[in-house]
Amino acid sequence: MKSFETIGESVGAWLCELERVFPRTRYACMARNEAGLVLLIMLLFVIYGLASMNQAFPERAPEVTDGEDVRMYRSVIERTHNGEGYYEVVGDELGTRGYPTQPFLNWRLPTMSVIMGFFPSPVWGQWVLVVLGLVTLVWWFQVIDYESGFGYAMICSVLLCGHLLICLNEQGYFYHELWAGMLIAFSLAAHARQYIVVSLVAGVLATFIRELAFLYLLIMFAVAWNEKRNGEVLGWLGGITIFSVALVYHASIVSGLVSSSHVTNESWIQFGGWSFVLSTGYWNAYLMASPKWVLAVILPLALVGLAGWRGPGVRSALVLAGYFSVFLIAGRANNTYWGLMYASLVPLGVTYAIPAVVDLVRTCMERTHHR
Repeated sequence: MKSFETIGESVGAWLCELERVFPRTRYACMARNEAGLVLLIMLLFVIYGLASMNQAFPERAPEVTDGEDVRMYRSVIERTHNGEGYYEVVGDELGTRGYPTQPFLNWRLPTMSVIMGFFPSPVWGQWVLVVLGLVTLVWWFQVIDYESGFGYAMICSVLLCGHLLICLNEQGYFYHELWAGMLIAFSLAAHARQYIVVSLVAGVLATFIRELAFLYLLIMFAVAWNEKRNGEVLGWLGGITIFSVALVYHASIVSGLVSSSHVTNESWIQFGGWSFVLSTGYWNAYLMASPKWVLAVILPLALVGLAGWRGPGVRSALVLAGYFSVFLIAGRANNTYWGLMYASLVPLGVTYAIPAVVDLVRTCMERTHHR
């Protein structure tokens, strides 16, 4: 019995030393039973994820239709850049490639085509996306350097580069989700730097590029309301209202171009569960080069790390948890690229994952709660 107590004391002392090295997280002030519950839930998700690898990434031969979505929207952007009308082009592309034309959400809003139309060539959009990612990286570096020190800021920067490399792919910048996800990260970083107006504009623009970003607006509105930031509440509410009006107008245009006899899309409500969430999580150059099982460990750790990060971690954790929750229910097997909506937040969570686990374990090992 004494030997177990000695081991416990040794581990506790070692964790105390680690606590001096790592930044303190929210879990350092958590009750013992609460910390144990967080650790248990995280471990259960890791174990379940490891057991679900075959379901998340089934072995199959490559198909001709793989990547067809991004090829279609590349064609749409290139054709509209050459002067063709957006809705006519999308209708033609959907029909030619055998896609259903209903519901209206199959027709993305024309925002990306409009943006690309301002550039001499669509390729310029790739470099705009890279610059956007670099600015986001610099802002996060400044925030983390101030809060946790230079070393942690460097670690986070290196991890963020894994997602940034996706922008350099020859087709990557045609993904609406990549643009929307990058704008969400940009918006969160701007908010952390107290550039509130910039954060608002970027968040609303993300929603106009990809409707899935509407969840981000709702979360930011809810947090601002909870924190009684009245100016922000009005700003996010205004963004929600403007987007809703635009979406209704977009739907009215599409409804005039399709008939009830047109083929309707298979429902996005598939209840794919945690295995589908895992399949959306590999949109990072480092994770693409890693064994798939790493995702089962990284995603729960990233969420725990973000939730434990003092300061801007709350908003980021809620956004990540929000998309995890939505993708438990919505998303077909060919929609794994939806993970681009949250991929830029995973490196932030991984940065704080080790300090979070250290604080959780140390709190659980304390016989009494002194904080």
